[in-house]
Amino acid sequence: MKVSPYLLPNLCANLPPGKAGMLLGFTGPIFSPQGACASGNHAVAIGARMIRDGDCDFVLAGGVEMLRALAGPYGQAGARFIALGGVTPANMTEYLRLPVVAAVGGSWIVEPHLVAAGDWTEVTRRAQEALEIVASLQHPAEA
Repeated sequence: MKVSPYLLPNLCANLPPGKAGMLLGFTGPIFSPQGACASGNHAVAIGARMIRDGDCDFVLAGGVEMLRALAGPYGQAGARFIALGGVTPANMTEYLRLPVVAAVGGSWIVEPHLVAAGDWTEVTRRAQEALEIVASLQHPAEA
């Protein structure tokens, strides 16, 4: 019997956030609300309640626009976010310029096909590119 490699991810909606949590060493509740195009908003609303109620210290949810919206109320409370998913070299500065973003992650650096091919030169180049982008924000070039 042949089983699709997508069987488990399709059955376990919590797999991606669970994997992110394990890789980053996070502990606490992990879940993935399912609500079509409203999933991101739902996740942020539930996450805000969990922070308010003391169930967790931070939540991973949303995108640049969502983080901009959260910067006002949650930034004043000292909340910080780690942006994961959809972050690329082209948009990572958008995330990093937000005062509520502590860090970003990017799966583009170590893509599965690069690992399978053993292309560590490309992985290193991509990691260096990300570091250079971060350094350019910390020490902007003099105009």
